[in-house]
Amino acid sequence: MNAYITKASEEDIPQMAHALFHSELGKRYYPTLEVLTNQMQNSFITDAFYILKVDAELAGFIWFQANGAFHTYTYLHMIFVRDKFQNHGYGKLLMEFLEKFSLNDTGMKKLKTKIFLVVGTWNDSAIRFYEHYGYLTLSTIPGLFRKHTDENLMMKECTQASIH
Repeated sequence: MNAYITKASEEDIPQMAHALFHSELGKRYYPTLEVLTNQMQNSFITDAFYILKVDAELAGFIWFQANGAFHTYTYLHMIFVRDKFQNHGYGKLLMEFLEKFSLNDTGMKKLKTKIFLVVGTWNDSAIRFYEHYGYLTLSTIPGLFRKHTDENLMMKECTQASIH
């Protein structure tokens, strides 16, 4: 299979939103497809969106802010891989892309940086995924996005040597 990551265009948003909305993650956090689509469209100017395609089919995407955490560090808003593409190494591909981007976003290689994210405490597979790549839980934030859904704040000290 031919897998590649490319910068998303605004025209990609409806397809990305549709795929996310119809996943467990989308159902937990977004009340309607319209709300999700609007949020992605409103974020498109300030945030980075990259899509993962496998044989020209949307397999997933990554959504992050290069300087979103403390106006200095990368904040991963979302890494998403469609169900039928999971367990084939595509999440790893997106994670490596994020780490390389974070270490080179100014055009000059950084020796180290930090990447932050939040993940629902209910999402055991995602937590294991992030822990596998060296992310540590710093704190749990009760009801950050949804009243009865707690989130783990996670961080990784990312270096050139830590990229798998």
